[in-house]
Amino acid sequence: MNSGKTGYTLSGSKYFAHAYYSAKVTRIKVINPKGINEYGKVNLTSKKRHVKKNASLSVRKVVNYGLSNRMQLTNGRYITANKKFILATKIKKSSQNTRPSTPTATTTGTSTSTPPTNSGSTATTATTGTTTTTGTSTSTPPTNSGSTATTATTGTTTTTNNSPSATPTLPVALTNPVALTNPVTPSNDAKTITTTISIHADGAIIASGNIKVSSGASAFDALQAFAQQQGLALTYKGSGATTYVTGINGYNAGPAGTMTGWLYSVNGTLPGSSMGAYTLKDGDSISMTYIK
Repeated sequence: MNSGKTGYTLSGSKYFAHAYYSAKVTRIKVINPKGINEYGKVNLTSKKRHVKKNASLSVRKVVNYGLSNRMQLTNGRYITANKKFILATKIKKSSQNTRPSTPTATTTGTSTSTPPTNSGSTATTATTGTTTTTGTSTSTPPTNSGSTATTATTGTTTTTNNSPSATPTLPVALTNPVALTNPVTPSNDAKTITTTISIHADGAIIASGNIKVSSGASAFDALQAFAQQQGLALTYKGSGATTYVTGINGYNAGPAGTMTGWLYSVNGTLPGSSMGAYTLKDGDSISMTYIK
């Protein structure tokens, strides 16, 4: 907990529910008695207009923002995604809602499968129908989460693939902040990539420059290596998909529920996952901005 103490609770789904929408919502209804506001920025600043209760709004997409989510409307403005304030009235149907039947498969020949190359990606495939393959089949699954597998077959194959994209899940419980430890740095024989990092606070640039990391490193791995290179004080909570930067050079995130903290973007876009789960590509540019 934020107090630093450790406690225990039941984890059954009937006791907990996600506070923010994360599905493919396309239309919402305002249920907060006092209404909600539309904002020009994802951090819910630059108010544009007030929307009264029972109003219906069209949604373009759900946007991840720190420990919460926002909704971007079709007019480009942002609103809260908190279920206490809005109700999803229309959600885009996904193929993952279709229950797969049990397939019957008969295969003769040699099958070679190449696993995904994107670290941390998850591909889910539901097959419906009967598959009969004769000859040599070479299947290469997707290299990015949510893409469709490509199958090259010599013979006769009938297959229906449904590969739903994975929706990031927000972290619920985080551990205490820890100091910078063991950033991923490239070895002499490892393939390396180069990324540019810039860190901003109070309208000024704290540090900026390039850093080389091993191929497959996350955005947080690069930030750790860069902080070590520049002599910056870096603190964070969690690991992997729950990684959350709590402070850089004395600029610390505020208590839970506040808007104060560090926001990151890659190539000018807010990724839909934490820094610890985002896999970098060569030439990516990371921007860290402190929001008061």
